[in-house]
Amino acid sequence: MSIHAIGVAVLHSDNITVTHLTVEDFVDYAVQVEATSRPVIEDSQVCGGVGTGVLLYEVEDWRVYRTRLVSHGVMGIIAGYCTGGVLADCFIANVSYGVHLFSLHDTLVTRNTIVDCTNVGIEVVYNAQSTRVFANRIGGNGVDAVDNGINTAWDDGAHLGNAWGSYDGSGVYEVEGQAGSVDHYPTTLMFADVQVSHVDDMEVEAWAPLDALVWEPQCEVPYWYQVYVDDALASEGSWDGGSVTVRLPGLPSGRHTVTFVAYDEHYNSVVDRVTVVAGPGEPPIVSGPPDMQVDPYSTGNVIVWDASDAAPYRYVILCNGTSAASSSWSGGNITFLLPPLGPGTYDYTIVLWDRNNNAAQDTVFVFVPPAATTTTNTTSTGNTSSVVVPGEQMAVIVGVSVAAGVTAVVVAVLYVRLRQKRSAQGPSVPSPEEILLGGGDRGP
Repeated sequence: MSIHAIGVAVLHSDNITVTHLTVEDFVDYAVQVEATSRPVIEDSQVCGGVGTGVLLYEVEDWRVYRTRLVSHGVMGIIAGYCTGGVLADCFIANVSYGVHLFSLHDTLVTRNTIVDCTNVGIEVVYNAQSTRVFANRIGGNGVDAVDNGINTAWDDGAHLGNAWGSYDGSGVYEVEGQAGSVDHYPTTLMFADVQVSHVDDMEVEAWAPLDALVWEPQCEVPYWYQVYVDDALASEGSWDGGSVTVRLPGLPSGRHTVTFVAYDEHYNSVVDRVTVVAGPGEPPIVSGPPDMQVDPYSTGNVIVWDASDAAPYRYVILCNGTSAASSSWSGGNITFLLPPLGPGTYDYTIVLWDRNNNAAQDTVFVFVPPAATTTTNTTSTGNTSSVVVPGEQMAVIVGVSVAAGVTAVVVAVLYVRLRQKRSAQGPSVPSPEEILLGGGDRGP
């Protein structure tokens, strides 16, 4: 649109996005943003005016992305009394001052091209604190950069500085101004093309790791790559010119932007943005063995559940409704060791949750039969008695009688073998005396 004062004004409003805007022939500001939180200006173009392209004043958490500010008056972008800003992937040229930052905190300036400004390409002044400036292409300006701020970093502290038109190719780059700042990783400004294949947007289960992110950037002199998730650096590393495969941790439910950036040795860069929608996903998958039978008080018996989920979290195992075990779960099968069990029927149920609170369960019944029994017959004159001996107990009773009227003498020889394992929960085993005195009819 063609206007003559202010193109767009955002005042005392939060969460406003200005996108795909073109402003020409303005006098004061193409975009004016004041007393606002979380504004976004993206994919816009400002040209042909005599004022300032973008004004940000008393603004929190601002973002300016992929915007061209060219061939107009005083300043490309000016930000003051702001906190938490990002200026990225913009093209600023043919103005008096490209970027002017004052009295603000925590600002990131990266991957911008700032060229052919008649006075200063980028200046940090008037109590501007904790500004980070790296991976920009700055050159052809009256002065490429001036730093009178506080704690300004002109590189990322490890690998990436800026490409300077005024860099002679030797040592660090000294930034003009009272701060005495330097760029520790400078390179010469040399424009070149960097390309990358696009990774398709995707829908995933929330908290499930992202394993299939593969980019194929190309350029003449490859150097470095970075991956951002919603503006936060998630991964970076050297790039040798081949494909780049990145594995990211799971994302919370919602809509996210994953940004891939590849740099050549002169900080020419290419950017690919992938929209990732993380949803609740499906419940865990779990299956157990068939119902099973075990011997009384036996040991070493296990139940193995086959279980899987993209975002595993936790499980609990219940025995007849009472918790028998619980633990965190990182995926894969779950093995539960049964305790020694007495005769009865046991309901073992596993319940699993994933990180999205989806749940699944499976039940295995365990049957424990009563202890086996052995029956032994004993015979005396005129009388027969049966003694029931549990398990593998064996009893031999020998009876001798004399003439009627004579007191009977009974000699009993008892041989008992006890081999059945007993636990505190098992039934009590009769003693030999109990077998002798309690078994059957003893006669007159």
